Amino acid sequence: VVTASFAQSINIKAGLNYINISKADLSQFNTSSKSGYFVGGGVTTSDGLVRFTSEFLFSEQGYDYKNSTATGNVDLQYLLFPQTISINLGEFLSIHTGLQPGFATKLKIDSTTLSGDNISLENLAKNIKKVNLSVVAGAELSPIKGLFIGARYNHPLGNFLKNDADKGLVFAPDKNLKNNFIQIYAGIRFSLDGYRY
Repeated sequence: VVTASFAQSINIKAGLNYINISKADLSQFNTSSKSGYFVGGGVTTSDGLVRFTSEFLFSEQGYDYKNSTATGNVDLQYLLFPQTISINLGEFLSIHTGLQPGFATKLKIDSTTLSGDNISLENLAKNIKKVNLSVVAGAELSPIKGLFIGARYNHPLGNFLKNDADKGLVFAPDKNLKNNFIQIYAGIRFSLDGYRY
């Protein structure tokens, strides 16, 4: 009879999001990334080499945009549920990948015309997908037991807008826009049985 010994831990983490809106060739539309924060926690199960982690994160994201008629910003808030598998590369370093469902809890869009008029575009937020799925991949460094720092890349499997979104939206004129972002974070891991990870 072969038995496996699994260690469990509870994780708390927080960090910054760095957003990049990938788009088609739109000469009259430009975006700039906005940094946002995220915070959350999760549970990890490990057999020493492989780790399985289920997380719950609150994430603030968004971007600024500019076109030939207006400038503005898009503010987004999501609940993210990363489900990852990690490989421990020695005692301190690990790499991970997995899938991440996301659910939008706040969608806010503002615009300022070139003449200086402020316009609320709340009614256009209906065009943004409220549920999405991303592939995630990253690495973590744990130089001290119980502490870790890491970086993670998030790549959406679908587009930012709904398939039936309105055409020519001032904040997202192309349906192929994707909301990619990188997360830089630090956290604390509470082992339930004394295992390092």
